[in-house]
Amino acid sequence: MWPDGTIRQKLFWWREGYNLHRDPIPPLKVTGKRMDAPAPPIQSGVSNGWTDDSEHGFMVNGINLPSLGCWKITGRYEDDAELSFVVWVTE
Repeated sequence: MWPDGTIRQKLFWWREGYNLHRDPIPPLKVTGKRMDAPAPPIQSGVSNGWTDDSEHGFMVNGINLPSLGCWKITGRYEDDAELSFVVWVTE
């Protein structure tokens, strides 16, 4: 846990057609909601583009979860693509 009590995590995202050179700061917004109890929403940083070579770019986003528990995380790229997943966060 961070000094402020949040749990920091980096998330890696990929989208077919994503081009690091065209969008080094991709239009990816990450949100999160706790599913098993009331909690403030996650804090999400600015997404950045990365590459392992010149052909395969991916996106990285850092989030801070305000508590342990069951979280639904959603990434939205522009207005046409969305992906959600659920995680159980423990110590």
